[in-house]
Amino acid sequence: MLVAMNIPVLTSRLRTRSEMMLNGCIEWRRRIGKRGYGIVKVWDDGRVRTFYVHRLAWELECGPIPLGLTIDHRCFNKVCINVAHMDLVTRRENIARYWEAVTGSRSFCKGGHDKTDPDIWNARRRACRICESDRKLARTGRVRTRPYRRYLSPTNL
Repeated sequence: MLVAMNIPVLTSRLRTRSEMMLNGCIEWRRRIGKRGYGIVKVWDDGRVRTFYVHRLAWELECGPIPLGLTIDHRCFNKVCINVAHMDLVTRRENIARYWEAVTGSRSFCKGGHDKTDPDIWNARRRACRICESDRKLARTGRVRTRPYRRYLSPTNL
C-alpha cells in the first residue's frame, strides 16, 4: 500500500501534526472524518489518496495490514495514532471488545438489579424486567404496592 510513497516525509508529517497526551495517546490534531477517525491526504503515483491516520501509522511502524484484519484501539480513542495502543484483530473480535467495554463490565442494570439472574434480566431484549415494569407503572401513573410478581412465593399470594 505504501510502495510509491515517501516514508520519511509521511513519518515526519504524522509526528508534527499530532500531540502527545498524558494518558500515552498520540492524538491527531488535524482533519477528522465523519466517523471520528483522523484522516490525511497523500500524493501517491500522481493522484491524491485519503487514508485513515491510525492505519497509516500502523503500516509505517509494523508493516501492511493483512486481509480480513482490522485495527482495534485498545484506548478507545479514535484519533490516537500510538501503535502501542493498537491491536490487529478480526472485525468480530473488535466489535466483541467494544461491547465488553460498554456493557459487559457492568453486572447490574441502571436500577441496581442483578443482570446475572435470568428471572430479572431479559437477555433477548437486553432489559431488566423490574425496571421495565416500573416504567410501565410510571407511564400509567400507578405505584407498585407489592413486590415484583416473579418473586411472589405461594405464601404471599
